[in-house]
Amino acid sequence: MSVLAWILLVDTLLVVILMLSDRILQAVNRPPGLLFDAVQLWAALLGVILHAGWQWGWLWLLKFSVISIVLPYVCEFLGQKTGFPFGRYQYTEKAGPKLPGSIPVAVVLMWWGLLYVTFSSGLLCSSLIPVFNVDVVTIFFASILLVGWDLTGDPVAVHAGMWVWEKPRGWYGIPWSNFAGWFGVSVFTMMIFRLVNGPFALSIENTRHNADFYLSLVPLILLGVLYFNYMGAACRRRLRGPGVTALIFGFGIVTACVALKLNLL
Repeated sequence: MSVLAWILLVDTLLVVILMLSDRILQAVNRPPGLLFDAVQLWAALLGVILHAGWQWGWLWLLKFSVISIVLPYVCEFLGQKTGFPFGRYQYTEKAGPKLPGSIPVAVVLMWWGLLYVTFSSGLLCSSLIPVFNVDVVTIFFASILLVGWDLTGDPVAVHAGMWVWEKPRGWYGIPWSNFAGWFGVSVFTMMIFRLVNGPFALSIENTRHNADFYLSLVPLILLGVLYFNYMGAACRRRLRGPGVTALIFGFGIVTACVALKLNLL
């Protein structure tokens, strides 16, 4: 393997260890400090950069980053001012430093990272079944995975006081329009990227003896660990529905995709 591939592998293992350690510490009522959280966040973002650069190339990463940061930021800005496409809500000081329009930096980075891992996971999912159009199926799977995360992540964040809804209702105080908005923003962002970059393609050989193939699973692994992490956070806050949702998506969809890719089913 190349040096970049080895760095990616080490970083992925580090992220998995940090996320699992975070969940264990939370479970025993010894939450880690801000430094731990910062290391965990930046290690995960570094993993996204390394994987995209390794699998797709740095120019691809640049185009994807610009689109997946700018478009969601604009949608968040509109959401703050008009209530479209998510509904009316406001971020609090707990959400951290903010960009113009009162959009937290962490939220913009979250969109970028989640769009990449769900896109890559959706592409892997689309390769499991014969489809008429890989691009359409990839966008659909990726958007479903993204909404699945938000069904867990949003209630946890609201419970933690990171943002508040003007009219709490729907799913644990979160309007259903929010999840429709997430699906729409995901589809729109990936469609624009498809127009700019061209058809999606998966060049990793589907073989159990190819080390590169296992590295191609990194986004699925990161997404699965992220679901597991938020499942624990939801259960700790007695948010049963979000916890079950994370279980279904994390251990159902993601684990099934990995197992199918490895020809274990």
